[in-house]
Amino acid sequence: MTRISENQKGRTLIDSIAKNRELFNKFSNEISSGYRVVNPGDSKQSATISLFRQTLERVEGYGSRLANVQSSLAFQDDIMLQVNDLMIRAKEIATQAANESNGSETRAQMSAEVFQMRDHLIQLANSRYQGRYIYGGADDDDPPYDTTTAFTFPASGDAATRYVFDAELGTSTTRTVKVTDDLSITTNTVGSTLFDNALYGLERLGRSLAGFATNPAVGAPDGSGDAYTFPGQLTQQTTDIQATLALFDTARESDIMQERVDIGGRMRRLDTASAILELNKASTTDALASLQDADIAESATNLTQAQTALEASMTVSLRILNISILDYL
Repeated sequence: MTRISENQKGRTLIDSIAKNRELFNKFSNEISSGYRVVNPGDSKQSATISLFRQTLERVEGYGSRLANVQSSLAFQDDIMLQVNDLMIRAKEIATQAANESNGSETRAQMSAEVFQMRDHLIQLANSRYQGRYIYGGADDDDPPYDTTTAFTFPASGDAATRYVFDAELGTSTTRTVKVTDDLSITTNTVGSTLFDNALYGLERLGRSLAGFATNPAVGAPDGSGDAYTFPGQLTQQTTDIQATLALFDTARESDIMQERVDIGGRMRRLDTASAILELNKASTTDALASLQDADIAESATNLTQAQTALEASMTVSLRILNISILDYL
């Protein structure tokens, strides 16, 4: 018969206490954290748990990016709405001013509002979102519209001011953002395609009302244009005013409204993508919970049993150790 030494008894007792204490701590942590698996290696399903956690991180990243794009597009849509209102008001002024019952002096007074609208348009075109110029393309740290060489006539004032789209490298670039594994959304539009017709119309109308022609007769102004001579060129002034009506219609129908339709389409795709991400997140969360979440009732029962076993092992150890000490007295 093999005799068990006192050292072996001691190691066995210590191992038993350590094992019971480990179980006690494990079930305590399950109750406090709500998880029975903290690290993937704590479970035989470690690979699956790791995959689910990576999926959740990716979905949450997409969700944050998607929300940012939605906010940016909503901001851009508001800009387009404001530009549309400017075009409606500009057309009203042009229609009123085209009536030759308004003389050159009355028309000159009307030009002040038009130039204010022109400056407001440039502020909108140079809008920034989160510190970046929306319509600057890849050159989004620089305003897309700059003041350039003034019109030849007059020498100063609002009618002399001229704005042009920045032609630097990158300004005609659009950006796309990946918002799901399968969907990328364009986040901006080249500024010149949205604002040039509106700008040309306001510049031409404002200058014409102020008493100055704008060359060439169509297209982008080149900075030239002499003062009208009155009363001889009152009819020419009227013709130039009427010509801006078509520019305002083009700006609204072909540029602004088309952009709003396009933004609306992108927003709808984002809404669909958001719903899919939420479903993916919910299903992955449920699957992950089934693998790593603790059953609190079960954990509480296990904790009680572990506590009882720990206390019993410590009691037994204390008694045996006391007996062993007495053997040597």
